[in-house]
Amino acid sequence: MINMKKKILVDIDVVAVSEHYVNDNDHKIAAPIMKRIKSGEFEVYTTHALLDLIRAWSSGPIKKKILSFYDAYSYSIPAIEIETKCSEKNIKFEHIVSKLSKKGIKEEDASIAVITSLFSLILVTLNRKHLRNKRDDINKILKEHGLNEIKILLPSEI
Repeated sequence: MINMKKKILVDIDVVAVSEHYVNDNDHKIAAPIMKRIKSGEFEVYTTHALLDLIRAWSSGPIKKKILSFYDAYSYSIPAIEIETKCSEKNIKFEHIVSKLSKKGIKEEDASIAVITSLFSLILVTLNRKHLRNKRDDINKILKEHGLNEIKILLPSEI
């Protein structure tokens, strides 16, 4: 039997809290998942858009720590692959992101949700406000557009 690793997209907040904000209340649930990731338990994905967002930050130790994590432990999904999947499924990425935004989900979080669905990933985040607590709204909109529902989990839930 082939051992299939769970495929996850780890949100920036999990990495930041684990690697930098060690006094944050969520550090106790972020640190263990990072240890599991670093041991090779998961297949970790990220997007160029997410990495570009981090690269745009002003320099600092947190930026360096987050980028070095993604460089070492994740596969970056090229924009062309996202465009190809959207084309294959006949969906308009920006339209879905816009609908999610109207439900109070930040644009970058909405993009991550759509990409998570397109690539059959599990989204691991500490973002309760825009992602975790909006799971039902997100999945309803994804389904309306012919996409699969996604799991949005806190690091302690996977």
